[in-house]
Amino acid sequence: MEQHPNACKNWAAWKSDTDSASAWIFARPVDEAFAQTVISAAQQRKACTTNTGGFGPISYSQTCPNTDGGTRIRHASLIGQTWFTCEISAPPMPSNGPTFGVLLWSTS
Repeated sequence: MEQHPNACKNWAAWKSDTDSASAWIFARPVDEAFAQTVISAAQQRKACTTNTGGFGPISYSQTCPNTDGGTRIRHASLIGQTWFTCEISAPPMPSNGPTFGVLLWSTS
């Protein structure tokens, strides 16, 4: 488990040469005010589509472009006093490739 200075723990991660997936939880208790601050910050990200709800009453789903032209999708929610985030990232799909993968996770 990877520990980060902002008191997060990466408790599940997977990465290939081109794709990655990870899940995060804050190690300290999180209240609704903090969760709303995180959601507000997510809504300010330019070039991203952010929708609230859908993953619990205090939650958001976000789709953003990666620098390589691919897509990053994040779902986050306050569950009790735990802020849970899961994310998947992949490069652009080849034009002759499958039309599933990251697109299945999109909520927008």
